[in-house]
Order: sequence, then structure tokens, then C-alpha cells
Amino acid sequence: MAGDGRLIGIGHDLQRIADLADVHALCEPDVFFTAVESARIEAGVFPAQTRAAYFAAKEALFKALGGRIDAYWTDLEIVHDRHGAPSFRLHRALGAMFEQRGWRADLSISHSGEYASAFVTVSASRGAFDMDVPSDEAPLSCELASRELASRELDLLAPVVVTVAMRPRDIDGNQHVNNAVIVEYLEIGRAAWFEKACARGTHDILVFLARIEVDYLREIRRGAVMTLTTRLLELPSESSYRARFQQVLEVTMNGGGEPQVAVDARFEAVFVGAEDRSLRRFEDYLPR
Repeated sequence: MAGDGRLIGIGHDLQRIADLADVHALCEPDVFFTAVESARIEAGVFPAQTRAAYFAAKEALFKALGGRIDAYWTDLEIVHDRHGAPSFRLHRALGAMFEQRGWRADLSISHSGEYASAFVTVSASRGAFDMDVPSDEAPLSCELASRELASRELDLLAPVVVTVAMRPRDIDGNQHVNNAVIVEYLEIGRAAWFEKACARGTHDILVFLARIEVDYLREIRRGAVMTLTTRLLELPSESSYRARFQQVLEVTMNGGGEPQVAVDARFEAVFVGAEDRSLRRFEDYLPR
């Protein structure tokens, strides 16, 4: 995700190139792909590979949106800059929704052997901070921490550990947790950390995810027990409006054994005033 912004959704899709090679509908212009996309695919060195990658990219964007809108496949057009980097050009209702809400979609496409994959993040740009935020809703609850913390004496560098429950819908066809779902698990850990650290009675400062890097180190199989640790990497300076964190997701199979690290992630949070949308210091967010 480029620049500061609020993460709206993440989507990932993996396609076996051979499985789509004989799907005739994918070769018909203006069905799944625009006429321009279809011409570009057929003119390429490996049409089947490009077709699978484009299909995966559109699937990934739909997954990132999570059913928020009905759109045609041709409302999502894949284009390339002069260096070959892919991106989306959105049309009709889908394009209007993104423009109105200040959203952007970032796309990454890759190929490995007989597979093509795509990863999409949808985020709200800095200008989207101008949107109204309902006063009775807050992205992070402070009620629990307000009851538990009687003073500012809080070890901010102490890790916060939570157990993550695996849901049936999290499992893909290979009986593994889908990588895109893991980002939802990380959000659980972030919310737990800020809930513990925040002792404010009002919600005058909001927390936004500005940057995230995720390393997937090990597959997570059905039935694994997952433990997520979130910690502040270092105390920010008094003038800083950013805070850097690490999250480690460990898995243990039901049969026992030593926990193994499946995911190692880093993220940056920024702090924004709920009323004026100005950047606030991390110091301002902490309990007094």
C-alpha cells in the first residue's frame, strides 16, 4: 500500500494456468476482459499465462471488496505503465464508488511455474480522512482498558498475546488457511494491543494502518492452534505521529510439538484527530 492510508480490504487469488487454458468464455472480448485486454493477452508471448494472471487479479480485487458492490468483470481493466507494472483502471459504478470514497487499489501479479497469482490491497487515500466518522463508533474500543488502567504506568514494550480461532471459511481447497485471511488475524492482534494501551474515555484520536509488510514463513493447516503476539518495536519520540510494531503468528498442531513461526509481520500506525483529521502525536494517544 503506497503512502499513508486506511486499509479497506486485501485479496489474493491463485490460478493454475492449465485449468483456464480451455475456458472459451475467457477468450471472448467484453465478457471477462475488455477488447483491449483480450488483444494484449493474445499478442503476448505466453497468452495462457497472462490470461490466468489477469483473471486472478480481478478475482483478488473482488475478494478485497468482500461483496461490497455488484460489478461487471469488464469494469475492472488491467493496464500497464511504461515499465510494465500492472494496475487497475476502473469503470462505471465501480470506478464511481472508488472515486467517491477516496479509495485506491494496488495490484501485484506474479508467476511461478504452472501457477499465476495476484495480490490486491484496497486502501483509503489521505483525502479519505475527510469522510464523516459516526460519533458512536470507534475503530478501536478503549472501554476495557479504561477500566483496567488506573494510571499511565503501562509497559508499552510488553507484548500482547492472543489466541486466534480458525474459522471454517478460512480454509482453502488445499486445507490451508488462505494467506489473505491471515491479514484479518493480524487485525485481531492490533486491536488487542491498542485496547490494552488506550485508557482514553473518548474517541478523539483515531488509529490508522499506514504500512504493513507480511512474511509468510510456513503454511497453516486445518486444526492448528494459533497464537499471535503483537509488540511495539520501540518507543516513538515525543514528536512522532507514527509507531512501529511487530506481529508474530505461531502455530502448533493439535498433536502437540513446539510452536513454529508461520507469519512475521511489521506494521506502522499513524494517529489522526477525529474532528479535524490532523496528524496527532503517539504521545497524545497514550493514557495520561
